[in-house]
Amino acid sequence: MKILSRRSFLAWAGTVALVACGPTAKPTEPAKAAEPAKPAEVAKPVEAPKPAAAAPVKADAVKLSLYNGIGGANQKVYENYAKEFSAANPGIAAETVTVVGGQPMTDKVITLIAGGTPPDLFILYQEIVPVNAAVERKLVHAIDDYIKVDKYDIESFLPQAVELNRWEGKLWALPRDYGNQNVYYNIDLFEKAKVPLPPTDWEDKTWTFEKYLETARALTLQEGGKTTQWGVLVNRAWRPWATFVYSNGGVVVNRDGRGVATDVALTQPAAVESLQFMQDLIYKHKVAPTPDADADMGMQNFFGTGKVAMVIDNPTSASAYRRFDKMNWDVAPIPVGKGGKRGTGGGGIAWAITGASKNPDQAWKFLKHITSEKAQLQEVAVGGHDTFPPGRREFQGIREPRTSQKCQGLRAGAGLRRAGPGPRQVAAGVP
Repeated sequence: MKILSRRSFLAWAGTVALVACGPTAKPTEPAKAAEPAKPAEVAKPVEAPKPAAAAPVKADAVKLSLYNGIGGANQKVYENYAKEFSAANPGIAAETVTVVGGQPMTDKVITLIAGGTPPDLFILYQEIVPVNAAVERKLVHAIDDYIKVDKYDIESFLPQAVELNRWEGKLWALPRDYGNQNVYYNIDLFEKAKVPLPPTDWEDKTWTFEKYLETARALTLQEGGKTTQWGVLVNRAWRPWATFVYSNGGVVVNRDGRGVATDVALTQPAAVESLQFMQDLIYKHKVAPTPDADADMGMQNFFGTGKVAMVIDNPTSASAYRRFDKMNWDVAPIPVGKGGKRGTGGGGIAWAITGASKNPDQAWKFLKHITSEKAQLQEVAVGGHDTFPPGRREFQGIREPRTSQKCQGLRAGAGLRRAGPGPRQVAAGVP
């Protein structure tokens, strides 16, 4: 088996980090950690939306199209958005067009715009087209004037999520979600080994890289010289490894005065140290399996075998872990390194009006509908694969992965998230 050298890794990572060379946002204060949950009350489940009846389309109706890149249960929700909106606005006929996958959908939208038949709204994936590039290419329509005229309550969204979609003083989209990274862990394995459970407080400074390693060692078991249980499973996706970099005081890219990424920063000591730590979990300390171990079944399914105690993953994966109903699991904060503050690699997509929309006023009305409290509750209710913690403040923490009182990581960590180094690098709570 070939072990990826540091030189090869940095060469690959540099390509990822500078694909878009997008802007970075100014540091913002982290969201206040959630108060400990009270065991007395259990939240009422949110009902999944009932399909709206298709309204008859008037001949002179304004036609709107929303392009969506998410399939599964979420797709049905988005299709229902269009039906609900059309029924409530007889002079407008809205439809949702789904092209599954962020890249295919973005390619389709750009092609339609270039061909003179632009859609009216679409999901803005900043890891594909960062907001500054979207603005420069006139792919998006500024919404500040609409917000001002309608006295739209932009404060109802998490400020960090809003800032992701702002460029040069203007707002270009409304947040759909605001995710982070969390440690998913197998409670049963912790309790069987009599190992203390990870903390639930995102401000906890004792859950360090060293403590994470110590815990992993205590949960790694061998029989006859063969490992039968691993303390951790290393998620090799870029957001999780960026999380270790940020939490160790490093950055993935450097930036200029405007916040635009200029060059890769992964050769700086803090970044190198954090990436070496991840590598050592596998090959030096041997508390994590080698990459080939989960190659056939995938990381999440491998965790579901009960042979791994911890894995770092994002909130949208909660729906995947819910399948393991015979396993008692929970979530915890990511460990913190020498940086002293947690910083997680994250994404966060948004809804935008196309710059070439022929009906921007009507599109704004539809945009308000799909980002409303009702609409976000509908999406959270289905718990689809792509349901991140929503962008609105009041819904942070709704539909956490389990009923355990310890499940606060998805909510409490939201203010510490950083977006991807290519499109954006949001220093939310990280120096």
